[in-house]
Parts: sequence; C-alpha cells; structure tokens
Amino acid sequence: IPAARSLTTYADEKALDARQRLQLFAGVCDAVAHGHTKGVIHRDLKPANVLVDSAGQPKVIDFGIARSTDGDTRTDIYSLGLILFDLLTGELPYDLSGLPIDAAVRTIREVRPKRPSALNPRLRGDIETIVLKAIEKDRDRRYQTAAEFADDIRRYLRSEPIRARPASLVYQARCFANRNRALVGAAGVVMMVLVAGIVGTSWGLVRAEQRRAQAVREAAKYNAISEFLLSDLFGSIDTTAGAGTTNVLVTDIVRSAASKLDSIDDEVVRAHVEDALGWAFRSLGLMEEAQTHVDSAVRRAERAGVRGPDLARILYRAGVLHSDLEHEQIAESLLQRSLDLRTESLP
Repeated sequence: IPAARSLTTYADEKALDARQRLQLFAGVCDAVAHGHTKGVIHRDLKPANVLVDSAGQPKVIDFGIARSTDGDTRTDIYSLGLILFDLLTGELPYDLSGLPIDAAVRTIREVRPKRPSALNPRLRGDIETIVLKAIEKDRDRRYQTAAEFADDIRRYLRSEPIRARPASLVYQARCFANRNRALVGAAGVVMMVLVAGIVGTSWGLVRAEQRRAQAVREAAKYNAISEFLLSDLFGSIDTTAGAGTTNVLVTDIVRSAASKLDSIDDEVVRAHVEDALGWAFRSLGLMEEAQTHVDSAVRRAERAGVRGPDLARILYRAGVLHSDLEHEQIAESLLQRSLDLRTESLP
C-alpha cells in the first residue's frame, strides 16, 4: 500500500484526538467484521498488521496464520481491544516486559488489566467501558462480533447509549444531555433551584410538626442553598444570547457557582453546596474538581457538627467518588462511616 503507515504511527503523526482515533478504529473493526462474515479469523491482529493509506483508510493485512472457520471469532475481538487500548493510551493493559512466556500468560489470565482512565483520565466513562468489554478475560462477556464492537464505538461518537452499559434511565438522560448541552445546561439550573426549594419546603413542613425550632433552622439552611443557586447560577447565564446558543454549558455554569463559594458564610450551607457541586463535577467527568469539593464538603460538615442522614449522604457521595478514582481504602472508610450513621439514625 503506497505511503501506508501502521495504525498507531499514523494516528501519532496526524496528532489525532480520541474521537478521531475512535472513528479510524471503527473502520478497522469493519474490515475484521467483513473477514468474519467470510469465515476468516485473522488470529494475529496487532498495530503493525493494520495499515492506514494516504487517504486515511485502514487496511488489515498479513493473514499468514489466518484460517477459514465458523468457530470462535472472539479471539480477534480481544486483539482488537488491545489495539484500541494502545491506540488511545500508548500502552498495553499489562506490563509484560522481561517476563518469560509462562509468566506473561499467567499475568494475562490472572491480573486485572489497567484501566484506560488510569493512564488518561479523559477516557473515563463510556470509552473505558467499551475497551474493557473487548478485553474481558471471560470471552462470553466480550463483544460477540467485530460489528457489535464498531457499532458501540459509533454509538458513543453520536452520544447515544452504548450497548456495553446497561441503559438505565439516568444513563440515557446523561447521553441526551451530551447531545443537547445548551438546552440541558439551562434546564438543569432551573431543576437544581426548584429541587432545592422543594426539598427545603417539604423538609420544613414535616419537621415542624415534631420540632418547630429545628424545622426553622432546616428551612433557613435550604433557603440559603436555594438563594445561592438562584443568584449565582442563574446569574451566570447570558440572557441576551440568541436561541440555540451553545454558550450556556453545564460545565461553565457549575464552575461559575464554584467560583463564588466564598460568598457563603454558613459552614453547613457551604458543606451541602460543595457536596452538590462535587457530584455535578463527577457527572461531567471532571474528577479532580469533583474530589476537591466532596473532600471539602466532608471536612466542613464535620467541623460544623452535621450529623445523622445529612452527614451520611455527604460521606456516601465522597466514598463513591473515591471508589471511582480507585482510592479503595479511603472509599471503604467513608462508605462504612456512612452506613454506620444510617444504621444508627434510620434503623
């Protein structure tokens, strides 16, 4: 193939971003899928055997040990997963350097592969789910065909729910939000304010029947949270922008609110707001900012004397976030404390 280069060399020379690499790789899956429909399993897929021509079209070559069969094609799926891992991270999921063949095989069989997000945090989420499904140790849990593999990649690129992840209502809603950022950005702010107001009012009414003084304090707290969201989040929206503008993005709005946290004097209120902001940053995949706020929320809540279900909820969210970041010991400690508080206050 004139002027052809290996898949990874081409991607690096062209400085392709993750989306462009995924688009290119989907074409590789198409080529392998075509071979499978003809009963041909490659059995030696690797970056050097996938060339990209001068027009940017991938070509699968070197079928020297391929064979014609109607047997298991998922060996090729695993190899495709390794190629995609390398294409996106520049590394392989296992460190096999210097290992004899028996030790290398044992590592692949027994050791959990690296997560792509551990090498590049931007790969957290659906991309990581797709890659890890392709290199599952249990072949029955991999993609059944190269066509399914390519389809999930293209579903991700279209911001549609991928088949590798259970399509829960929350997950489908997040995919919708990714496809309609401007609309959802403004709508999300409205919902945050409304929910904060409803929670504050409802909580106050219920508690008023039992402990009126406590209800007043709770209502004041949630009103303060609502006021902060209303003034600082809505204040960040450019109401003069025309219809369909993309200026109002969820990330911009949440960061705008975070930048004004110092205006909150009440430590309890600030703890709850930071807890909400941390969870919002997590949903956006901004894990470093999410950790900053959830950790701050825990410290402030404890310092301000927050107890019971309120503290349990803050601890729980912090625990889930640290679990996402694979900080297992920290996550376990936070989640255990949350469970203890819930067991104590909500038997």
